Amino acid sequence: MPPTFADLTAAALYGGFLVFARVAAAFMLLPGFGETHLPPRVRLVAALLVAAAMAANVPGRPALVPPPATMAGQLGAEIVVGLLLGTVARTMFNALHVAGTVMAQQAGLGLIIPASIEPEGVSALAQFLLFGAISLIFALGLDLQLLLAIRDSYTLFPLGELPDPGGMALHVTRTLSTAFSLGIRLSLPFLLIGFTLYAGLGVINRAMPQMMVFFVAAPGFTIVGLVLLAATLPMLLWAWAGAFDAALFGD
Repeated sequence: MPPTFADLTAAALYGGFLVFARVAAAFMLLPGFGETHLPPRVRLVAALLVAAAMAANVPGRPALVPPPATMAGQLGAEIVVGLLLGTVARTMFNALHVAGTVMAQQAGLGLIIPASIEPEGVSALAQFLLFGAISLIFALGLDLQLLLAIRDSYTLFPLGELPDPGGMALHVTRTLSTAFSLGIRLSLPFLLIGFTLYAGLGVINRAMPQMMVFFVAAPGFTIVGLVLLAATLPMLLWAWAGAFDAALFGD
């Protein structure tokens, strides 16, 4: 017998719920949308609104509600895909965490802030860079690009289908490698200046062993670090934004 109006309505609601599962899972991790200082209810409401806006255009929505076992599998697949999208974006975002930590160590700015936008305490400099990156995401329209990436993910990962675990692990591994490499490259000026200054202090310390060279030079390290940060911050954030955009959305 043909499906009734109730069957079609239930299938439409179920398809919308699958879309919501992917979007909500991604919103728990996406930069700008999934920050820990935002209450989970706010993130879930935002995910619900986005899912409602895109559900009608998602291909492959089920015509009828499947059996419970199939429903559980499809729901799990959507959550996995959403977490994959959020993890990739968050990993590229955390390249600035790596850069800020290295820069803080080299410049003597390693103050730890327990209450931060990350679950664990981060250095003040890394916190500053992360907040700057969030502002840059919204200023450059990358937040819209993140939403479009979720929409376009249904082309790569059809609704209700679990992605290949091997390919998924390989993609996450490559993203981790790219993010770590990016963080080191962004902090390279501080590494070079720090190496030069520490090498010079080592020579002075050998020539004047009775003098506490590193203790006397600590304020100078901080001043040099702050000056270098002021000179390189715009280029650093701009380079990160370009790499973030290229890694997530293509060249």
